[in-house]
Parts: sequence; C-alpha cells; structure tokens
Amino acid sequence: METGDRYEPYWLVDADGAAVAPVAVFFQELLAAGKAAATVRSYGMDLLWWWRFLNAVEVPWD
Repeated sequence: METGDRYEPYWLVDADGAAVAPVAVFFQELLAAGKAAATVRSYGMDLLWWWRFLNAVEVPWD
C-alpha cells in the first residue's frame, strides 16, 4: 500500500489492513541504507507475493 509519506512510502498490510511489523522494520532499514522508494516497492511486491503464497498454503510466515 502506498502511503504518500516520504519516510515510510509503502506498507505491507495484512488482511485486517494493519501494517505487518517485521516488514515495516525491513523497509525502514532499506531506506536508512539509502535505497530508493522504488527499491522498497520492488521488495514489497516480492514479499506480498510470498505472504499470499504462505496464506494460501496455510503456513505461518515465521
């Protein structure tokens, strides 16, 4: 989900619409390392696909 916030440009949200905390931390680390918002989005899309796959096969992410 795009937030429009320069310091937190994207969130990966769960089924309830809440940001997934471990992913939010990872996104912050990417930004702190100087990565572009487009990089965060790209990683976020990959994580979203992975999250959906785990949900489909009923496997917890951790």
